[in-house]
Amino acid sequence: MNTLPEYVKTFIDNYFELNIAGYKIKCPYYINEIGVLRPPVLAGKGTPQDIQYEVSKYIWDDITEEEIWDLMVQKNIGIDCSGFVYNIYDYWIKVQSNGVESLGDYLPQVPFWNIRKYFSRLFKPQNSVSADEFTSPPFSKSISINEVLPGDLIRTRGGRHVLFVVEVSKYDNFVEKISFVHSAREYKRHGVRRGEIIFDKTQSLKSANWIDIPKEDENYVYKGFRESINSNGFFRPNLPIFCDRC
Repeated sequence: MNTLPEYVKTFIDNYFELNIAGYKIKCPYYINEIGVLRPPVLAGKGTPQDIQYEVSKYIWDDITEEEIWDLMVQKNIGIDCSGFVYNIYDYWIKVQSNGVESLGDYLPQVPFWNIRKYFSRLFKPQNSVSADEFTSPPFSKSISINEVLPGDLIRTRGGRHVLFVVEVSKYDNFVEKISFVHSAREYKRHGVRRGEIIFDKTQSLKSANWIDIPKEDENYVYKGFRESINSNGFFRPNLPIFCDRC
């Protein structure tokens, strides 16, 4: 099995177990539709530490786990799919480079005429990148299933959603299973989620068994893959984290 470095897995786990008032809270979903210059934690782009600190401002004595969840939803504190991916890559690059580099160093430049996004890319880069940009040239390139590594991306909904690969299980050159994480809004218990894709001999995403964790009434992650299916698939960002793993 090919998997992520332990420190990256731990960082991802922190979104599933935010440490708030003695509880382990799964981060809900929030997408910012107001403006790109908002503080990242209020724009669906915060790190686990940022989110924990922001929520702590509103906590009262004897608050329950369910009240914390409701509070986060009410205050628009959560993570969207691209914010989740951004912070994983950013943390990975910072650890690998001993803090010398960040993901912002590798994002494509924004033309000055797009003035709001231009300044967001300069000062709040996590607010300025979308699921579509993460899974499009020049930031990333399309790859085949046999090339997939932990850290690669799966584009769904024609670029409106993105999944982050955490494990790849192979037998010889046959990919048996891919595990992923993402943050989604459609579910009853929205927010960060896990999933698996079990492949048959065709090695096709179309015929694979997509498993939602936890299971709900409708498999939205597979439904999203079927949406604009011809532009969906595996993508690899042009980032240094892959240089010693290919």
